[in-house]
Amino acid sequence: MFVALTLLVLDRLARALPAAWLYALARLAGSVAPPIAERRRQTVRANLQILRPEWSPRRLDKATTRVFQESCAYYVDMARLAGMTPRAALAQLDVEGLELLREAHAAGRGVVVAGAHVGNAEFVVRALPAVGLECAALVEPLPEGPRMRAMEALRRAPSGGGGLRTMPATVGGIKEAVRYLRDGGILAVLADRDIQGGGSCVPFRGRQARFPHGAVDLALRTGAALLFCLTPRAAGPARGDRFRVQFMATEPLLRSDNSGLDVRVNVANLVRLMEPHLAHHADQWRLFESPWAPCRDSAYIDPTGHGRPAEAPS
Repeated sequence: MFVALTLLVLDRLARALPAAWLYALARLAGSVAPPIAERRRQTVRANLQILRPEWSPRRLDKATTRVFQESCAYYVDMARLAGMTPRAALAQLDVEGLELLREAHAAGRGVVVAGAHVGNAEFVVRALPAVGLECAALVEPLPEGPRMRAMEALRRAPSGGGGLRTMPATVGGIKEAVRYLRDGGILAVLADRDIQGGGSCVPFRGRQARFPHGAVDLALRTGAALLFCLTPRAAGPARGDRFRVQFMATEPLLRSDNSGLDVRVNVANLVRLMEPHLAHHADQWRLFESPWAPCRDSAYIDPTGHGRPAEAPS
């Protein structure tokens, strides 16, 4: 109820206040939130300590606060996106690698764009129609209630392009996503938080961590291409709504007669690509659970021999 009310208030404020004021409010709210949400603060700080073991305790504390600020800024983003046309959203983005998406889309087999909870990937989904590329998003299924209705209202708000087309990660939503990809569509899927608990355990920062396999599974099932897209906030956590967007090629998908192995290897390859970027933007990664919680399945064995440490992005 609190989140729904917050979204409603932000939706009204976004129509009346300058963006800079709204993001200043997000910074303030994110600064006071960690002591209130102590358990989440501890989880975020522990995650950051694994991601960036070289950081001092003071820097870890500062980065923890920035993660909370980034989470608050996300809701400001959503309120502002509801009133943006695709062209207006595109004006907030500095895009690299768009030709990779165009080439994959031109092949006609559909494209799965895997993303992460860094910055706000929904700006990209909103903006792509401005460059002639329609995109839908597979989203977390929220429980029926005020929060779900508030989020859906913001995502579907007409803004010159009909709002965002979303599909919940439910049985029905995934069937719709499969049909959409087989028709040649572009589908955005966040691939860094295993919210539903059915993911694969793969190496991440020197440990076994659980990541979702939705993006990989959809690409394997439909024959779609798989790309990775990173969308960090350009000026740092909660500093505004300008984003650096980078589309990146992934390793060719392994396809064999062992579907379980295929999924796990391909998830591991995707996580290997994401790893240095998530570490580089650790204070923007909105992760309030631990991906390193004990994995119940067997330890990962890399059949491709790629068990090398990830390099930092240039």
